[in-house]
Amino acid sequence: MKEVQEATAETRRVLKADMVWGIIWVILGVFVILYSMPYAEVPSFDPIGAAYLPRLLGSGISILGLGLFLDSYFKYRKLLPSKSPELTHEKRSPNQPAYQGTVRILLSVVTCILYIVLIQPVGYILVTPAFIAAIMKIYGESNKRRIASMSIGMTAALYAVFAIGLKVLLPLGVFELILP
Repeated sequence: MKEVQEATAETRRVLKADMVWGIIWVILGVFVILYSMPYAEVPSFDPIGAAYLPRLLGSGISILGLGLFLDSYFKYRKLLPSKSPELTHEKRSPNQPAYQGTVRILLSVVTCILYIVLIQPVGYILVTPAFIAAIMKIYGESNKRRIASMSIGMTAALYAVFAIGLKVLLPLGVFELILP
């Protein structure tokens, strides 16, 4: 029974942290939207304008942050003492440390920084699949076929949207020597 209470207390702590992170992401998304407001007045050859992509990004960040908050909130409500702890707790395996969420966040930040540093010299085509695979591995995906297909598929889809659809010049990196 004590193990169940400890697991429930740990789960509650993690869910509270997720709620705080959800609020932080919503605030960051709103900040991006507000910060991009002056770009709406910038003359551009792009028919959708210079503020479109930052606003879209800010909206996406806010929506995902709100989703994280709401998901964590409703899971937290299920774990309140009025419910039976045996039925509502999430079991943590013995080899899963309590600080795993923090480690995942730090690894994600380091992976994002590496992606930003390497995209220009190495190129979008090579760095993006590695980045997606690393993020999937960090968050627990173990199926190699799924990791490979998602990495290649997402890279191709993003390339189609940005390079072909929006005519954004993506960094070629090592392919600059091969392609004219």
